[in-house]
Amino acid sequence: SEIQVDGGNLYVNGQIRRNPSNAAGILQYSQSGGTVTLYGRNCVAPFNNNAKLEGLNNGSDFTMSGGTLTIVRGNGGTFGDLYLRPQTASVTGGTIVFAPLASVGSNQVYQVDADVSLYHVTITGFNATNTATLRLMVSPLMVNGDLTLSNTNSVLNAVAASGNSINVTFNGNVINLGNPASYLYGTNLTTYSASTSAPYFGAQSITGTAFNYYDLDVNPGTSLTLNGNTTVNRNLSIGTGLLICGTNRVNVLGNFYNNGSYTDNNALGTGIILSGTASQQVGGTGTFGWLELNNAAGAVLINGITLNENLTLTQGILDIKEFLLTLEQNSIIEENGTPFGPAKMITTDGVLSNTGIKKFFSTSVPQSFKYPIGTSGKYTPAVLSFSTSDYVGSVRINNINSTQPSIFDPANALKYYWDVESSGISGFQGNLFLTYDPADVVGGPESSYQSAWLITPGSSWSVNGGTVDPVGHTITFPYAAGTENLSGAYTAGSSGSFPPTIPTYTSNQSG
Repeated sequence: SEIQVDGGNLYVNGQIRRNPSNAAGILQYSQSGGTVTLYGRNCVAPFNNNAKLEGLNNGSDFTMSGGTLTIVRGNGGTFGDLYLRPQTASVTGGTIVFAPLASVGSNQVYQVDADVSLYHVTITGFNATNTATLRLMVSPLMVNGDLTLSNTNSVLNAVAASGNSINVTFNGNVINLGNPASYLYGTNLTTYSASTSAPYFGAQSITGTAFNYYDLDVNPGTSLTLNGNTTVNRNLSIGTGLLICGTNRVNVLGNFYNNGSYTDNNALGTGIILSGTASQQVGGTGTFGWLELNNAAGAVLINGITLNENLTLTQGILDIKEFLLTLEQNSIIEENGTPFGPAKMITTDGVLSNTGIKKFFSTSVPQSFKYPIGTSGKYTPAVLSFSTSDYVGSVRINNINSTQPSIFDPANALKYYWDVESSGISGFQGNLFLTYDPADVVGGPESSYQSAWLITPGSSWSVNGGTVDPVGHTITFPYAAGTENLSGAYTAGSSGSFPPTIPTYTSNQSG
């Protein structure tokens, strides 16, 4: 059988289907314009076992490049209401509409199974007692055009009657004139992946009311623009392109992987918020905007990341392990609510092979930056402040939960030190304030401790160049005007704990 619609109106009171007594029927359907309306009247057994429109079996074809196809009645049986599994297909345009009429008088559930991509899809409920729900059956849904939910009586349900959650891919725009509950996602994966060709040129948008999601993959050719606050109940992955948050926030309850980029309006409450109840993972090689941790169970880095905007710690610990956390010139680490401490900080593994926190500084002065760093159960922050700086440079600080290995008398020295590396520093004048845990004071007494800085490059300790406060458990290292190097190991201990010259060993051959 063959149907070709190029214009005009085709009204079908019942179905376009196979003979119920012969499952081998073949349909070649082609529509380039016009309007086709399937009313689905009198679709009771045995006809309810066939869809309102079905195309399957070898030799079948479904081609749609324009026009509108409307299905009025739903509630189909075995094959649902739209069943498309043709041997060949080409869908490059047109709109498929699921919309009851006033005369239908009851809620309509349109079951769809299409293993071919559709173009524009519109769901339009009539009123609260005559709603329209598009329910997926087996095959993932791919919409290459726009998805439109016309009102609050219109629903896209990705949870099949079997209980399986069906994946959905949007390659065009989403227009949701309903509410967040207009998309029932279950435990599916939703993907945005517009191509760079016309008419979207890789740019997608969500207008109306924002959706929520279970798993969300953002892979647009260029960008996806949000229009409201969104919750991702499990994992968010930005694979390619740009996620434009604007003034909105994305609450992520699972893991967050960013290999693309995202932007916001550079304000607290926008961007990505890690707000789960179990430990979350953060990783990816992309560009990070505003990132907030609001999870008492904390989060863990799986690779080094760079933040172009602020990192906000509202609650929980960010464990960066051995990886490097880099903050650009305009980025800070801020506490929102309770102060930093053992339950709200950035932790490392506490070994020298870790890399810690790296901050880039501009030349504007004065500046002060807190590295809220520590190890498990031990908060040992560093604060770098300066009044002069000639060049844009960076300072990396890592905390090591052991005695500095070149100390001559470890029985009378702090069992903790900080590894500092500066780059591009010139004309620098300021102070480095380090806070240690009193439980790391060994020997002493603490009142006899002196500051010690093992300058790198070099092999000698600068002892007592700073001050130790045994009451506040802090060490202060001043930098005179014109300082160009802050690198080295910083700690404290009793007089005589630090050798005047550190032995140097050189390998003359491999092995």
